[in-house]
Amino acid sequence: RIKSYSRTWGPNQGLNDQGLLDQYNIFSFELRHDAKFSDVKEFIDKAKKEKKWLVFLLHQVVDEEPKEYQFNSGLLETIADYISQQKIKVVTVSDYFNK
Repeated sequence: RIKSYSRTWGPNQGLNDQGLLDQYNIFSFELRHDAKFSDVKEFIDKAKKEKKWLVFLLHQVVDEEPKEYQFNSGLLETIADYISQQKIKVVTVSDYFNK
């Protein structure tokens, strides 16, 4: 049985050019259980400075100490607050392609 995907995330971490997001090879920044805010902030600042799209990839958000493939909800809230303070527009990947 053949499965069809509307979008794919490549294994490459990186930023995407604005207006040129390739729905079959989306670069992303995976928010892993061991991520530090300073690293995420650096990536956000780089995307803003270079005027590029930053896509976060998460598997599961949890309130407790995250295990592999999980991310802490408190740190996600800190990241969201920082993005809001920077006045960066946020859209989902689906919203981007359905515009």
